[in-house]
Amino acid sequence: MIVEYLIYLTIFLLPSYIVRFKIGFVPFTLLEVLVLLTFLTWIGEKVRESLTKRRKSPFRLLAALKNPFILVSLGWIILSLMEVLVSVDKSGALGIFKAYFLEPVLFFWVLTDKIAFRKQFLRVMGALILSGIGIAILAIIQHFTLWDPFAPAEIAQGRVTAVYNTANAVGLFLGPMIGIVAALLFIKRENQKSLPVRVGRSLGLVLILMLAAIYFSFSQGAYVSVIAVGILLSFFYVLIRILRSKFNLLLKILSGLGLLYLLFNLLFFAFLPRLIPNMPSKPIVRQTDNTLTIRLCLWEGTRALLLAKPVLGSGLNGFQTDYVQYYTCDSEPLQYPHNLILNFWVELGIIGLFLITAIIYLYFKTIFINLSKACQKKDSLAAKIGVGLFTAMCYWLVHGLVDVPYFKNDLSLEFWVLVGLALCYSRTFVSDGSLAEGA
Repeated sequence: MIVEYLIYLTIFLLPSYIVRFKIGFVPFTLLEVLVLLTFLTWIGEKVRESLTKRRKSPFRLLAALKNPFILVSLGWIILSLMEVLVSVDKSGALGIFKAYFLEPVLFFWVLTDKIAFRKQFLRVMGALILSGIGIAILAIIQHFTLWDPFAPAEIAQGRVTAVYNTANAVGLFLGPMIGIVAALLFIKRENQKSLPVRVGRSLGLVLILMLAAIYFSFSQGAYVSVIAVGILLSFFYVLIRILRSKFNLLLKILSGLGLLYLLFNLLFFAFLPRLIPNMPSKPIVRQTDNTLTIRLCLWEGTRALLLAKPVLGSGLNGFQTDYVQYYTCDSEPLQYPHNLILNFWVELGIIGLFLITAIIYLYFKTIFINLSKACQKKDSLAAKIGVGLFTAMCYWLVHGLVDVPYFKNDLSLEFWVLVGLALCYSRTFVSDGSLAEGA
């Protein structure tokens, strides 16, 4: 039980990474401490179970390794550790490895082991949404008070940031939750297992709060992503009804769209036109404040970098250092290229790009296989959960076209929580037996 409540607390306190301190000479955040405490408590519980019940732990481990999610997550840790060696900033790379790769995956393992019942699943989702409510309320308060100690420069421009130092982070954090909340609200009910009316009204208020916070952040990437989620929700239920018995066809269609997404990114950056002439070698000289033009310049410089280092990239936290040698029309040494494909390619190399693609493919495949079962059973709540998880990742992909949806303490953990929920979706909602309805 202790591990279970630590899971809920950690997810609820995702933004607590802003509380920073050192243990000895190693920097930590409050969020990291919660993750490690959860993991170590889980390990202790497993050891105790092994001793008292004489379970053959090595064989259980071998069985777990057959799960493709576990294999990919292990590869994620191993590759990111290797990229620490590639980076020119070993100290900074180790910090990135610890906070963005190792700890989120450790939490993912705990989550997928402990969440076995429907009520547990809903509590995890509830903790995530409650975390988002706190951020949304703070952002709205900032809009009306014009007081933001976290990012005075942003609030001076009328943009709210909640606890973050950039307004875009509000949409990056809240966006996937909007996909879940909207799906729970707007997908048509089919039977008595749907959400109670009072819960629906509460979710309606939550959706309004989150949308208001994103609106006040004035993040254009978030605006486009929210619209994309709305369009998906508008047509998704129709697609389910048309292809109710042809979910394999629907999965193939969406897999094709995913390949087109990847191909579009690669071709766009391969043939990216030069819009602004090369600038002289001066630090942070900017000829425009247009964010799209700035990103085009950033992507052009990243393309030059990747042509020079296509296999290994720059290593973890190495982009800032390498970029100054390759920039063309905007010289600000930003930490990441602000595009999903380029972010992972630069940080983890071409293998990292393959791994993130594999994770997202497994995510969607798992959801659609089980969403098909949920619809066949006419379990409306299970279907809503499946659609919500689908739209959450779609938001992540769309906003990721122009921003950095993973490389931050709370965002990396939020991503792995979503992946964990996708993996738990089958046994908690659509599998036969007691697991689906357990307390």
